[in-house]
Amino acid sequence: MSLHKKGSPMKVVLGIIVSVLLLSVFTVPAFAHHADDSNKPTINIPSNGFHYLLDINGVAHIVGTPEYKPVSAKLEWIVVSVKTYGVPQFGFQLVSGELTMGDTTYSLDRGVMSIQVQRILLEAAGSELHDLDMFATLAGPLPLSTEDEPVVVVPGQDRKSATMRIGADNWILDFDATIAMTA
Repeated sequence: MSLHKKGSPMKVVLGIIVSVLLLSVFTVPAFAHHADDSNKPTINIPSNGFHYLLDINGVAHIVGTPEYKPVSAKLEWIVVSVKTYGVPQFGFQLVSGELTMGDTTYSLDRGVMSIQVQRILLEAAGSELHDLDMFATLAGPLPLSTEDEPVVVVPGQDRKSATMRIGADNWILDFDATIAMTA
């Protein structure tokens, strides 16, 4: 059966597929343009120089081992960059911080943190703790507070949504956290 034959089933099927594709190309932008703006996440945009306190509490474990440790951290940050176009992103620099894991407390004296709408990436180091990297995918957009009330950081639903690497050890972190503007 030739594809060029009038009324061929293959030609009809191809015509339907092309019609659906063209319809989707032209209707999706129109629908997006008229979408209800009330469903968009509200993101409070911080200014450069604002100070925030990130308070983390949780428990971490290494997959495949029976090792579990309680984890807490208090980290003070200052906003050093703000991107408001596309996906909002904020850059922070560590002012001071402490990480407690089990019975050991590490003092952190340098590091950076990047927050996108639904992700936190933290890289910090200190005199006793050579390397701390934390990556968390959040369950919802993170609206940074512009008042004294802290914002609750809700971790993602996937148990691997937060990981923490200290030196050569990779920990899965189950945590609660708050971020509050301090100055």
